[in-house]
Amino acid sequence: MDDTIYSTSTQHRLFTFTPKQLSDLRYSTNKAAAEKITESIKRRATAAGIAESEIEEIDCPTAEEELKLVAYYCVKCMQLSDHFQFPSNVKVSSPPSFPILCLDIRTDMIL
Repeated sequence: MDDTIYSTSTQHRLFTFTPKQLSDLRYSTNKAAAEKITESIKRRATAAGIAESEIEEIDCPTAEEELKLVAYYCVKCMQLSDHFQFPSNVKVSSPPSFPILCLDIRTDMIL
């Protein structure tokens, strides 16, 4: 099967990763998001008059926990596609797009 169209596409160029690249991206995104969330919660608590020493440690999900959530929702995308009887081209494109969306969310968009 000729995959010239795909191999020259923007999707292939921007969203093809080695396992190590994907793992590194997952961990760096998780770390940046956890730091941003922690800072935001501390800043809001301080603004509300709560002493920083009284703020409990923030327990953000790990990269592994986030991966489990993404896998769960990929299955849900497939089930939703089945339920609404989406065409096969929609059904096969939504699960691969979901993890990319989760990794591509910029940390500056968080809180």
